[in-house]
Amino acid sequence: MCRPPHAVMPGLRPVANEPQIAWTMATASFAEPRDAAALFAPDRVIPVEVALSAEDWESLRRESRDAGFLFSAAPPRKFTWHRGDATVDGAPMAGVGLRKKGFLGSLDSARPSLIVDYRKYGAVSPFAGLGRVTLNNNKQDASCIGQFLAYKLFAAAGVPAPRAGFATVTVNGTALGVYTIVESIKPPFLERVFGSADGGLYEGTVADLVPASLDKLEVETHDRFRPTLEALASLLAADEAVDAARIGDLVDLDTFISYWAVEALVGIWDGYSGNQNNYFVHISADDRTIRFVPWGTDSAFTSIPGPLAAFNRRAAPAIMAEAALANRLAFAPGIVTRYKTRLEELLATDWDEEALLAEVDRIEAL
Repeated sequence: MCRPPHAVMPGLRPVANEPQIAWTMATASFAEPRDAAALFAPDRVIPVEVALSAEDWESLRRESRDAGFLFSAAPPRKFTWHRGDATVDGAPMAGVGLRKKGFLGSLDSARPSLIVDYRKYGAVSPFAGLGRVTLNNNKQDASCIGQFLAYKLFAAAGVPAPRAGFATVTVNGTALGVYTIVESIKPPFLERVFGSADGGLYEGTVADLVPASLDKLEVETHDRFRPTLEALASLLAADEAVDAARIGDLVDLDTFISYWAVEALVGIWDGYSGNQNNYFVHISADDRTIRFVPWGTDSAFTSIPGPLAAFNRRAAPAIMAEAALANRLAFAPGIVTRYKTRLEELLATDWDEEALLAEVDRIEAL
C-alpha cells in the first residue's frame, strides 16, 4: 500500500500539542559525495526522514493552489519554502529547503508531495550530481509503480527522462507511506542527460506552445532561447498547413515522436499531447533544438481520461493530439506514418508484456 494502514496522519491533533522539533541534527561531513544513482536503484526502497517545526509543517501541508491560475496568463505560483532537516538514504543534512509540490490532482494535506532542496539555504548535497530530490505522493498512482514504469519506458525509447525509484517518507516521526522519488529536472539533470546546463529549460503546466500560452511557461534556467519557442509558436498558430520540415528545424522530431508515442502507449492522459500539461522543454545551447522531457507521469496506466472516466469511458487512443505540436503534426504529410512506425517498433522491443508483468510482480514483492 502507498499509504501506511495504521499511520496517524499529521494535523489530527491540535497544533498546540505537536512536539517541537529540536534543531540538533548534525550536518554530516562528506569527504566524498555518494553516487546519486543509488537513490534510484530499482531494487531498493530508501528511507527519507524529514523534520521541521510543527508550525512550518502545518503551514506546508495545508498550502494549496489557486485554481484561478487556469485562467491566468502567468506561470503558477510556487509553494512556500521552509527550512528543516532531512535524512535521505541514511545521509543526514541540516538546513535544507522543504516545500510542497503538485498541481490540482496530486495535492494532499495529509500526504503532500515534497521537494528536498539541499542548495536552498546553502547546504552541501551528500549526493554527487544532485541538488534536490522530488518526492511524489502517488495520489493519482494507486499502484505506486506507474510513474516508475513510465519513466523507464521513456528512457528505453531514447527520450530524455528523469531517474525514479521508491522511498518511504517520514515527517516528524509520522510515517506517510511509499512515495516515488524522482530526479528533479534542474541543471544537474541537464548536465547528466545533455552534457551541459547551458541550454534553456521551461516547465509547462496547463500551457501549450502557442503565442497566447508562452508566458505561462515557467523559466527554469534562463530565457535566452525564447526566440526559438516564439518561432515554433508562430508556426503552430499559422492558418496555413504546417510544414513538418520547418518544425523539424526547431524540434528534434525523432525524439518528439518517440515521446509522443510513449505517452499514448502508457496512457498518460495528463501529459503534453493529451492535456498540454506535465512536461518540460529543453533548448540546446549547441544546436538550438527543442526536446521534450516527461514529468508528472502519475496518470500513466490509469483510466482515460483520469478523474473524468465515469463520464467518458473511452479506450486509450492510439494517438493523442490535443496539444498544438502533436495536433499540427498529425495533419502533416508523412508524420502519422512515422509515428505508426515508431509505435510498432516500441511494441516490438520495449513493450515486452511478459517482462513488464514480471517487473510489476517484482516491485510488489519489494
